[in-house]
Amino acid sequence: MNLRKHVKLYRMICWVAVFNIVMPFMSSLPAVAQVAAPMQVGVVEFRNDSGVQGKLLARYATDAVVIEMSKSARLDVISRQQTEQQMKELGLTPPLSQVELRKLGEALAAEAMVEGAVKAVQLSGSGSSRRAAVTIVVRMVDQASGEVINGAIQTGFATASPGEPADDDKLITRALNNAAYQAVKTMTEYVIPEATVLATIRTNELLLNRGARDGIKSGMKMIVTRLGEIIGEIKITEVEPDQSTAYITKALRGIRPEDKCRAVFDMPAVEDIPTTVTTKTGGPAAKTGPKIGGITKLVAPLLALAFFAAMYKPHGESIGIVTAEAGLSGYDLPVASGTPGVRIKWNREKLGKGTNVIEYHIWRDDLPDPVLVARPSEGEAFDDATAREVEYQTVDPQDNTSISSETSTVPALVLGRPHRYYVSALYVVTSVGDPTYYETERVKTGQVTPLAQIPAANLRQPVVGTQVDLRDVTFEWLSRAGADTYIVETSLDPTFSNPEYVSAQIRFSPSLDGQTVSLKNVNLSTVYPSVTSDTVIWWRVGCRASTDSPGPIPPPGRPTMRYVYSEPSSFSPVELPPPHP
Repeated sequence: MNLRKHVKLYRMICWVAVFNIVMPFMSSLPAVAQVAAPMQVGVVEFRNDSGVQGKLLARYATDAVVIEMSKSARLDVISRQQTEQQMKELGLTPPLSQVELRKLGEALAAEAMVEGAVKAVQLSGSGSSRRAAVTIVVRMVDQASGEVINGAIQTGFATASPGEPADDDKLITRALNNAAYQAVKTMTEYVIPEATVLATIRTNELLLNRGARDGIKSGMKMIVTRLGEIIGEIKITEVEPDQSTAYITKALRGIRPEDKCRAVFDMPAVEDIPTTVTTKTGGPAAKTGPKIGGITKLVAPLLALAFFAAMYKPHGESIGIVTAEAGLSGYDLPVASGTPGVRIKWNREKLGKGTNVIEYHIWRDDLPDPVLVARPSEGEAFDDATAREVEYQTVDPQDNTSISSETSTVPALVLGRPHRYYVSALYVVTSVGDPTYYETERVKTGQVTPLAQIPAANLRQPVVGTQVDLRDVTFEWLSRAGADTYIVETSLDPTFSNPEYVSAQIRFSPSLDGQTVSLKNVNLSTVYPSVTSDTVIWWRVGCRASTDSPGPIPPPGRPTMRYVYSEPSSFSPVELPPPHP
């Protein structure tokens, strides 16, 4: 009997020993064999940097990504209502800075916050071949560290269904939904490499329990946490199949064994800068751009890198209303003359009266880099058909306590082609400690079409210096590409400060350049009843694109006359016989 008791006790001791030996291995089984709790994430309203559909498209993009995330068992998305309520209680308004994003995440008890932007929208083709392409960027930011831990850049496409009329809004929505699906799929399939500190090898060197088989790579940056608190940062230096060595790059507190490490996500790198053009039916196609590593070869023609950088440090400040007006570089002279181009204006008093502004950046919709840079004291700039080098300052997207200098080559502005411009301000805020740099959101102008001035030689009738019967005058000139609206003015004053005659608008095709446009049967005898054959009457033609807003630079004292005026020409009246008695 005593022997049986001893056997039972011996068996129990053996089972406990086996249990203690096996359990550590059970706990270290691969993640696929364990059921992980979903990550709780909050999503803030996306930004729309494409210039298409404004805030409405941004809302669609946010909802599309939330819907796709909600389908994943790996993510638990906090409701929009709860997020908006917390923002209201915290007094936060979009767009949020990185500090505000972390503050919101803390209030929501989220493990990570998701932000994003619609970066580009392209429409091409017509009819049944009409096609839309929408590019979005999504970033997941770790709540504890503020580091990006996941993300994606994706482009969705949609083509009009055969037999159905093309609807641009529906195509854009379908393309956006496809982009959201691909972006979330990319993010949920990505497993964030994690590891545990096994030991301290040498001063500032650690041994981790994960290696190449677990996704650890040489050069990878990781954050180190203890009970959810950030205590340091490390960089992987050597990788073996099942373990790795790391160097401590930052230690807020002493790192020790059993501390947890998580990789910092590396957003896909753009190997070169592409050009994105949003077109209407029959418009020019986007230029071919580079490939984007690790995501998709189709993103490149649509992604503008300059817009991508802007989403990292939104600060919510604005420079107010911005306008773009076609005209000549000598617009401030009594008679306009000079280089044709576009004047971009903004209110330099809007952002702290410019006291903290470092420089203003002026962007054009066909290029990813600024085309002009203005000093803090300036409130306007002029873009013309001259290629040039532009040097500008940028904020480091990972560290807004420093700025760096960049240089880009700006090709000549193409006259006759409509554009939109954007203006942002790079400014600095200095309190206690290091200065902090921000760049405002880019404020968009209305459409502007730069036009070449019509030279006097292209004013065909009346021929300069000839005499004309004022009872029946024919005006004739050659058209300018891009202009669809013309007027004729006559004046006894060569500066046209108050012309005696201004015609009604004359419409003409904007695609035709150097073609004859005419205004016939104009009776000027009632306008100039008392002139003699020695009188010089000056005339000129104004042209513009009717879709421009607000329109070309107006002449001094005539704010409603928004035209690009030709060089003037002149004629004299024919001496008429006296009337019969």
